[in-house]
Amino acid sequence: KNESSNQSLKTDSLKRKRTQLETQLAQKIEEITQIEALQSRLLESTKYRFDWFNTLLALEYLLHYENKSISNKMSIKFAQVEKDKASDKILILKNPTRYIPQSIEDMADLSLQLQQGTETKQVFIDIVSIKAFTLRARLKSVTEIETLDLNKIQQAVIEIKNPTFILEKLKAAFRQLPCADDENLQANLPHNIEFIFGPPGTGKTTYLARKKVMPLITGTNLINILVLTPTNKVADVFVKKLMAEIALNPDQKGLQNQLIRFGITGESEIEQAGLLKDNAFDISHLTQCVVVTTIARFLYDGFSTSLLKAYDWDVIIFDEASMIMLAEIAYVLYQQKASCQFIVGGDPFQIQPVVIAEAWKGENIYTLVGLQHFQSPQTVPHDFPITTLTTQYRSLPPLGSLVSQFSYNGILRHHRQLTDQKPLKIERLDLTAITVIKFPVNPYDSLYKSQRLEGSGPYQIYSAIFTVELAHYLSQQIRTHHQDTWKIGLVCPYVAQATLVDKMISAHTMIHPQVQIITGTVHSFQGDEFDMILTLLNPPPHISSNIFLNNRNILNVALSRAKDYLILIMPESEGLEQLNKLEMILKEDEIKPHVQEWTSAQVEQILFNQANYISENSFISTHQKINVYGKAEKKYEVRCEENAVDIQLGEWDR
Repeated sequence: KNESSNQSLKTDSLKRKRTQLETQLAQKIEEITQIEALQSRLLESTKYRFDWFNTLLALEYLLHYENKSISNKMSIKFAQVEKDKASDKILILKNPTRYIPQSIEDMADLSLQLQQGTETKQVFIDIVSIKAFTLRARLKSVTEIETLDLNKIQQAVIEIKNPTFILEKLKAAFRQLPCADDENLQANLPHNIEFIFGPPGTGKTTYLARKKVMPLITGTNLINILVLTPTNKVADVFVKKLMAEIALNPDQKGLQNQLIRFGITGESEIEQAGLLKDNAFDISHLTQCVVVTTIARFLYDGFSTSLLKAYDWDVIIFDEASMIMLAEIAYVLYQQKASCQFIVGGDPFQIQPVVIAEAWKGENIYTLVGLQHFQSPQTVPHDFPITTLTTQYRSLPPLGSLVSQFSYNGILRHHRQLTDQKPLKIERLDLTAITVIKFPVNPYDSLYKSQRLEGSGPYQIYSAIFTVELAHYLSQQIRTHHQDTWKIGLVCPYVAQATLVDKMISAHTMIHPQVQIITGTVHSFQGDEFDMILTLLNPPPHISSNIFLNNRNILNVALSRAKDYLILIMPESEGLEQLNKLEMILKEDEIKPHVQEWTSAQVEQILFNQANYISENSFISTHQKINVYGKAEKKYEVRCEENAVDIQLGEWDR
């Protein structure tokens, strides 16, 4: 009888599993069928028609669920939690287990679980801000953590209930626009759009603040201005520029009361100035205002008396417009009243929006109006006013010339002189303005081969270790020979490589107030600048024309962040056309005297007195299901698989 009962239970269990799998399969088939139907409809539609936009938004939404790295829920674990020095309501979360998506800044329904021993405390988050691999989270109530000792927190887990929240809002809002399916949104663009074309370092944001916003708010007419940006970081930069402009006019200090930073800020200076407002703020008592926020919040958020999209705006400014998704900016242009004036600030040769659907990869406001040339810019369907900024103020002439030749037909002028270069003494490694370091790639050697981490992209172990060692050496030398502060950026094209480099730097506590080292992907660096940039250009396992290293816009941003010193860490690989173009420019007469080239082996010889030091001190193996780590026998012990990379580091000495 017992045997019969057990057999019956097993049979029932198998039936339940079968039913569950059949349901999952049916759902998957339905998903694929919907995607195929949308792709077929897309082929029948005309580009930029209203139904083209709606079809692509529906397809993008479905593809987000198809994407293995995205699910209905998402969680990110952090190994370190600190309180912000400027505010008790803000927690700083460090050392994440995965890449933090930029879209998290505009998501709702966030919660944070703080784990201490066997106890877990859940707190609710108002809004968050990303800075490199760090997350600043503002709590809804500070009382929830008053009794907690954050030093004893072993792990913090942030829960994102709906990763597609913004896409859902955009998809629903776009369908509500008063447009017919066959209306072409390119042909019917309003006339009242002005473009400020600002290449890297040309002071585009300063121009917008000084030449556009300030004259408007100091004029005779009361005016309401909305500034929309792709990220909170860009919004903060705009607000700080406006604060600086207001400070230059002592008789206009009252204008700061009309400046509002809506949402979340990563800058304590903005919060301490009282400029940060949320949806509890009553904007109706202001006779005029300048509101700065992200374009994602325009879709759903607002003040206590009015949603952002329902407010009576006279001027809307888009900053860093190349990064704004085409459907987002088209929605604003068609949703607003006819009298609203639009100013588009940005550069078509910088980073484009991140989307999944192939049909609009690379599409933004600049492709919509056909603005693709700096030397003789033209637009469709109207001849929109265009102001081109041609003097770059950020970089030394050799660095500026490299960017100018690479993307802007050599037209840019350079405000700085060679004599302005920040002095730098590095023993045994004299850096010129541009230093090229070539590293080997070998598909048959675990240390040197390009690999792919599922959901995060390509990485290469050797170049990651080499870059961290070089950054460590440079940081030590600067602290030894200099008193001034330095800001160094480590830029990688892919998330996996950036995460690998960042975690190694964090593991070796390469943290010192004199030398700030920030690691990130190219996308996270747009709009920023550094004394020195180390650009690590690791290739993917398979080279093609559409990889990041063959994308001019991505390389343009990676090259143009440096003010005084640029170190290009480049692969010895074939088929990288944009890097070949870059090397040709480096040989031109005006740049060549300021360039030096090394191999990574030569630099290893300088750093360690051994040309193959990293190879001799590395051990690479596969990641097992069960791993027990004792003391590392080698300096770098690496275990890899498709879903994870572990690096166990030995003693950090020379």
